[in-house]
Amino acid sequence: MVPATPIVLMLAAMLFAADGKDSAREYSRRASVAYNLGHYDEAADLYESAYRLVQDATLLFNIGQSSRLAGRPERALAAYKGFLRTAAPDDPNRAAVEVHAADMEKAVNDARRAPTGNENARSAPAPTLPPPAATTTVGATHKGVDAPAAVDVVTTADTAADASHRTMLGAQVGAAGREGSSATNYRAFARLTDRGQRVFELGYFRRAIYPMNPTYRYSALYAAMTTQTGWGFEFGALGRDDGWHLAVGRTRDYLALGLRLEALAPSSLCGPGDARVLYAIPEGRLGVPVTSRFTVLALASYRGKLSTRNCEFHPSLLTLDLSGQFTLTREWLLNAGVGHYGLTDFGSGSPVGPWPDRQNAAEVLHLGARYQLGRTALFSELRTMGYHGGSYEILLGAEFGAVTPAR
Repeated sequence: MVPATPIVLMLAAMLFAADGKDSAREYSRRASVAYNLGHYDEAADLYESAYRLVQDATLLFNIGQSSRLAGRPERALAAYKGFLRTAAPDDPNRAAVEVHAADMEKAVNDARRAPTGNENARSAPAPTLPPPAATTTVGATHKGVDAPAAVDVVTTADTAADASHRTMLGAQVGAAGREGSSATNYRAFARLTDRGQRVFELGYFRRAIYPMNPTYRYSALYAAMTTQTGWGFEFGALGRDDGWHLAVGRTRDYLALGLRLEALAPSSLCGPGDARVLYAIPEGRLGVPVTSRFTVLALASYRGKLSTRNCEFHPSLLTLDLSGQFTLTREWLLNAGVGHYGLTDFGSGSPVGPWPDRQNAAEVLHLGARYQLGRTALFSELRTMGYHGGSYEILLGAEFGAVTPAR
């Protein structure tokens, strides 16, 4: 999936679903360790971080269990209510959750009637610790209703893995400019996640080839697929300037790697006629959760020329980026980072469009925010680049998801 933001984000977008599930799996593993050690507040925070990435009702159950044992009745009640709203009707934990929810509601009401008026007063934890959960997958019967449910987030869905599929629609538009020149980039897509957790996407995009100089752009209608095991594939063509691209990548744990081939023939770069540049683009993304709320992301790609035909101006592009992603609240996700663009191998010719000179480096600063309200997400990003007086890109977008029960 190729967004309108700079090229360094292409792999992250293309394999977004698989990467999110891997991170959620790691959060869930760490949460189980904290739970078994009796660190229930920490476990609840980690299960919550996993739920932000993969909206599985079993994780809400685990948040409720951890919060209840931590003596946090309000948080437990909210999680239990969320579970009852989203879990499958035949979920084996539903009966236990109904009992726990009633107990937590009584505890919250008792705390509010207490003379101190402290709504956040902790209730006493359960007198005995529950046994650890058996290793199971979502939808299986868990051993011990008081234990957190084991979650296999590789095969999880918004409800039971074999009971629904997910759909998502999204769109984004970006305005970019440099020294009086401007361009509009955009992307629209439809995405389906089936019951086997394979992700299919169809969309159309238009983006800058060189982010610091948005005059030169590439557009394509594309189709993409991500498998259960983290492999991603993409093909795009039918754009404005008769280009095409192929991509393959793999996400595993914290690391995503990919390779793209792009055949570009933008008239603004090479001029009219039978001209084409074939680029090979190895890409990599590393995402390391430092805490339950903070993740460090490192991104790198290199757009290297493989061959040219009747196009003597064909800069290659090195992209590096380091950023941090911070979960501020349940709804807000913030990110900020710095980056570097390096241009090499310009060729002997000159571009048709405006290119100030053969300056070979630009530094980048970017800030972004994402707001999640139910199944609707709104996001924005600002990028500024120190390139010949300053370049910029402003991105706005929205996504809407839905879950459809299987017939």
